[in-house]
Amino acid sequence: MHKYHNKNTIFVKKAKIIVSNLKRTLAFYTNILGLTLVKEEAGAAQLGTNGKDVLLVLEEIKSAKPAVNILGLYHFALLLKERSSFAQFLKHLADAGYPITGLSDHGISEAVYLEDPDGNGIEVSVDRHG
Repeated sequence: MHKYHNKNTIFVKKAKIIVSNLKRTLAFYTNILGLTLVKEEAGAAQLGTNGKDVLLVLEEIKSAKPAVNILGLYHFALLLKERSSFAQFLKHLADAGYPITGLSDHGISEAVYLEDPDGNGIEVSVDRHG
């Protein structure tokens, strides 16, 4: 059996979300999620994992309301390559005391759910190997 996510799977290459406080949210995405800053400019930051490919763009709009009880993006997902990385990430969340909103075993993958400071949902998952 193959990994569920393979070379034939279509992925969203980059997501953009609105945040109310770029400095605070940037600290979350770098310190808690472990993304790296690729580029920062007035009111926006680009994040990735390898220093060049952008996975996530944060755009600051100071009047943005928290993403609670509204229509729109439910969450975006980040897929880790190895189950050991997933275990390390869970330990990191526990060590940091960062709250999670859920855990799931999808059969083909395992996932943890959390929210950024603006209430935007995030899934961090890993495929099970067959």
